[in-house]
Amino acid sequence: MLLGQTRPEWALVKIGAAIFAFPAVAAVIYFVLAAAIFGVRGISHPFSIIVEVFGLLEVLWYFAFYIPYREYLQRPGYRPPPLAQEARRALILECLDTIPDYDTFQKKWALGAQSEDIKRENVKDWLLWALFDRKGPPGADDAELEEYVDVFESKLGKEIKSGRGDAEMMRLDFDRVRMLHRSLLWYIIVGGADMLTIIGMAVLGFGFRRQARSTFFTTFPPRPLTLVAPASPAPELSYFYRPHKSTTHRPIVLIHGIGIGYMPYLPLLRLLPRDVGIIAIEILPVSCRITAPLPPTDAVAQAIATIVAHHQAEGFPEEVVLTVHSFGSLYAAALLRRMSSSIHSLVLMDPVSLLLHLPDVAYNFTRRTPKYANELQIWLAVASDSNVAHTLARRICWREMRLTREDLLTEGMPAADGTHRALRRTTALFGGRDNVTNPDAVASYVYSGRARHAEVDRKDWRMSPARWTGQGELELMYLDGLDHGQAFLSRRHLPLLAKVLNTYAALEAEPKMETE
Repeated sequence: MLLGQTRPEWALVKIGAAIFAFPAVAAVIYFVLAAAIFGVRGISHPFSIIVEVFGLLEVLWYFAFYIPYREYLQRPGYRPPPLAQEARRALILECLDTIPDYDTFQKKWALGAQSEDIKRENVKDWLLWALFDRKGPPGADDAELEEYVDVFESKLGKEIKSGRGDAEMMRLDFDRVRMLHRSLLWYIIVGGADMLTIIGMAVLGFGFRRQARSTFFTTFPPRPLTLVAPASPAPELSYFYRPHKSTTHRPIVLIHGIGIGYMPYLPLLRLLPRDVGIIAIEILPVSCRITAPLPPTDAVAQAIATIVAHHQAEGFPEEVVLTVHSFGSLYAAALLRRMSSSIHSLVLMDPVSLLLHLPDVAYNFTRRTPKYANELQIWLAVASDSNVAHTLARRICWREMRLTREDLLTEGMPAADGTHRALRRTTALFGGRDNVTNPDAVASYVYSGRARHAEVDRKDWRMSPARWTGQGELELMYLDGLDHGQAFLSRRHLPLLAKVLNTYAALEAEPKMETE
């Protein structure tokens, strides 16, 4: 759960980060004090020897592993298939139509630079990254880039001067991956949390499906279940599985966000009926572990589709409720393309994939200088983790992972009886003080298709939880006052999440649209 914005909370985050990041320093301080006060007896005591050995291991871990690994992760990352010119034009024009504030847009992608420092060549640098996946010079693509700069200039309402300014554009694939050291003590805690999560999931009726056994030697902290659990039908992904026994509900497919795996989701899972089948996909590269790089978007989507199809062949119902949280929402678009007929409804919790062309998600995770405890917590606890940072900077293609309103509007699906199936239902649920995304722009986009909004719109969104029915094709649940992920541990709001999932999973009779 994210903290607030008070000074005591800021201090708490700083102290915790210092303890978990550099316990070797504490070991050195202990050694010096023990030697100064008690002499040889102090440093040769069995407890002292344990502290000293652990401190030595921490020092070796930092210099022998972290420093080389940090440089290893700077390598070039995933490169998606190139877009044709018409596809690039359609994409950039669509994105430029859904920007709440054009001046803020350009300044944030330019890392806070002033407008006079952002000139045409700077904008072209960003466009080359966003659309062409390369650096400059523009070369043969200059005329196309000039067209896009002209369009942006007209939207901005002021001239973008020729030449190159002092601004540095944010281009994740080419910028240095920013990360911080994680101690052995931290990974011991992560491993312990992993074991507690497995136990908690087992209590709720979940079994574990492992990746290939070889990943036991490439994942840290190690996971003993990787050696003995049943194999996943898609060796790239591990997951938790609870068989479906309900005759009144559909099963659920769940994909978590950045963090420590499924531990934060246990309170929500406890509120769901025990006979409802659930496939809970694990994305280890964003789970505070050292592991193999995240596969490309389509490969992950195909692996998830393979897992779902495997269990459908064993009797798992054909229709599922796809539930994605935060980072997990980046796979919603690919899954809608790959297994649309199996997705009865979609729950987007704290989605980061809507309006992904806005700079907020990339900036807030990778470049923001924290001012408050909640921002500091995101940076120190998750965003600066080596594999999380590498995933965000080198393994993500925003074009492949962006989710649009049009993706969510189905316009009816043909049914075997000649009618149309009830429209796929989608709910976007997030906090009004989300410090990862631009929550007001996303709320406006979900609600009306526009990114721009007024204060009167915000008043309307605040009423959305009370107005929510679960019957609309695309509904908003705007949780006023909540930050990113806070609903999961809120006694007041957690039942709302469970209500959305239970409503979508229920096998009630649904209205159908008559064909013309």
